Amino acid sequence: MRHQRNGIIVNISSLSGLVGIPSQSGYVATKFAVEGLSESLSYELEPFGIKIILIEPGPINTEFVKDIILPINKYKIDDNKNQIDTEKYYKENSSFSPYNNTIKKFLSFYYKAMDNALPPSVVADEIIQAIEKVSNEKNDCSL
Repeated sequence: MRHQRNGIIVNISSLSGLVGIPSQSGYVATKFAVEGLSESLSYELEPFGIKIILIEPGPINTEFVKDIILPINKYKIDDNKNQIDTEKYYKENSSFSPYNNTIKKFLSFYYKAMDNALPPSVVADEIIQAIEKVSNEKNDCSL
């Protein structure tokens, strides 16, 4: 790309790259890193005519949601993403994670958000539109 003095790099971040989310520290850290990498690269590659596109989608309903495995006895949410009554379990077992309440709150929010989340095709469409926009800007500048 440097040699041809032209190119587009598309990075996918997330709204999680803009704001921290409890119980998602590792994921959030990677998205903040993508944000910083993209911004830094945009400055470094601009003199070579290379553009950086950063896509920051919100909740997207992917197969990821279906693949989450939750231990019922730990987060009080069953396989159907419903909260369950574990009062009896609390009496029998005291080895809960100190983050249990944080994770429970996050999962309750997360599953509700996924019910209204957009399909991955929306992100794909945004990527294509962003590439077309940047490509057209390059063409407009050269006229």
